[in-house]
Order: sequence, then C-alpha cells, then structure tokens
Amino acid sequence: MISDGHKLHTANCDILLKMRDGNLQRISKIHLSYDLLHYVLLFPNGDNSCHMDISLIGSIQNAGHLYQQYIVNQYAEIEQNRLNYLKHNQVTLQTDLYNDVMDAIHTNDNTNVGRRIILPSSFAGSPCQMYQLY
Repeated sequence: MISDGHKLHTANCDILLKMRDGNLQRISKIHLSYDLLHYVLLFPNGDNSCHMDISLIGSIQNAGHLYQQYIVNQYAEIEQNRLNYLKHNQVTLQTDLYNDVMDAIHTNDNTNVGRRIILPSSFAGSPCQMYQLY
C-alpha cells in the first residue's frame, strides 16, 4: 500500500495482468484471485485463499516470514475496509449529531469545521471507544 492511508488510491494496490492477446487486465485488491497472484509461493496450485476446507497439514503456516507478511496484510486490508465503510457511510451513522460538531456550527466557529470522519465507539482504538472505556 503506497500512502499513509489518508490519500490511498485503490489503483496503487491493484495487480496488472498481461493477457495472451496483449491487453492488460486490472485485478483489484478485493478480487478473489488477488491473494493467489500476490502470494504465489503460498498458493502454488492456484487454490482460493479463503475457504473452510484448507488442510492444516503441510499448509501455508510453514512458510515462515512470508506467512507472517500475509497475515499482517490481511489484517491491514480488513482494517482499511472497515475505515472505508465508516468514511463512506457517515450520513447513515448520523455523525452530524455529535456534540462538538454541532456546537462549532451553532457558534459560527468555522476554524474548526472541516471534513471530519467520526469513528464510532465500536471501532477499536477510536477516541469514542477510549472515552467509553475510561
């Protein structure tokens, strides 16, 4: 992932395939075959990476650091998808009803008002969750 997460372009995470006819085909990071193409040493047979019948004997858990990188990348993808959901569903989460934002609007204090993404307390590590735990 090329970026700090704020200006992440989805094209930076895609895989480009050169087809037999010479055309290029883009495989998105959410495509089922993305992990197969990115981690060819872990999935040499081209089996789907996500299914319930993965055998544990002789599995990818013996791949050492490559397996660790795979697990960390899977976790990063899950967290990025959760953050993208929160970013694109601010209206349905009714984040405009939070006190600080409404107070700033009513007092005409435009210095602190901008495009703010509110993370709910259900998101681990968010300020709302830290406040709730405190």
